[in-house]
Amino acid sequence: MQESKSIPLPHTHQISLPSGTIIASRSCDLFTLSIKPEPLLILLHGYPNTSFMFRYLVPLLTRRLPLYIPDLPGYGESTHSDPTTESSSKRSWSIDILTGLSIILNLPEGCPKQPIILVGHDRGGHLAHRLAVDFSHPNLQHSIHSHFNLLGVCVLDIVPALAQFEALSNPITAAQKFHRGFLAGPLAEEMMTAYGGGRFAEKMIWQWSGLSESDDDGDETGRRTRLLEGIAEYRTVFDRPEVIKAVCADYRAAAFVDAAEQVEDEKEGRRIEVDLLAVWSKKAFAGMDVKEVWRKWVNEEKGKVEGVEIGGEVGHFLCEEAPVETGEAVSMWVERLVKKWEAEGGA
Repeated sequence: MQESKSIPLPHTHQISLPSGTIIASRSCDLFTLSIKPEPLLILLHGYPNTSFMFRYLVPLLTRRLPLYIPDLPGYGESTHSDPTTESSSKRSWSIDILTGLSIILNLPEGCPKQPIILVGHDRGGHLAHRLAVDFSHPNLQHSIHSHFNLLGVCVLDIVPALAQFEALSNPITAAQKFHRGFLAGPLAEEMMTAYGGGRFAEKMIWQWSGLSESDDDGDETGRRTRLLEGIAEYRTVFDRPEVIKAVCADYRAAAFVDAAEQVEDEKEGRRIEVDLLAVWSKKAFAGMDVKEVWRKWVNEEKGKVEGVEIGGEVGHFLCEEAPVETGEAVSMWVERLVKKWEAEGGA
């Protein structure tokens, strides 16, 4: 088994979009795409994290592909010009993310499509889900989609937003996942500001991880060290008023826009039509077969569904709690995707 090492890539780009939103991103080897066409790996973080969360995963990816690792709009070093419920939907976010990438790559109209692979954790997983459905159905596509060819999507410790909200009918689940309703509510921004956005983020990290904030476990696996390292980064970010506002808009969008769009997807029979890998924590999803949940959202005549469950005491933050296991699962799947792409002529 490989050793986990932290290599936080620096922020390399800050792209201003016509809306005034700025997408900040970390990247690696993007320049090689003009020399050797190959798939591009896009890593999308969740809450309460930033692109910093992938610092242990990146060195463990065995297939060296160009990387694009943005901070989601309003999160981290990215800014959101107007974080409303509508502009914070995952469809709106996806257009911003791909527009930023298109500008970086300087993709002209009519050029060959750039193949991409999506890996999303938590909020980033919801974004990847929305993108995968929209890519699979031409009537949902934005003009920016014409620059890209989606090869596959990997979702880390997440199920579709609609399935999450439906699970809240269980009183215990509703109590444990109170943040979904709270952050979407009318007083969330004011209350988060009073309590401290960074402090709230830290509390959620300890609640969702496989570790207790107060226990002394000797840290033989390094999990506590990695979580504390992340918390030091995230607390500063989520204390900022503009980030608190963006987070609340994100969760309102999940409740009022994203879930409704998934209801329409079900009604119209719109499913993901590319390969999907789900990786999840057994502890976080106790009693739920996450692979089976995702199978309902994939057209398996077009895309293959694979699943990897990570056991033990590992919690929600797979890339920081179990980077080696997560890296192996993602690497093996990416390798299969790239070989499939090469076998089909690399087009």
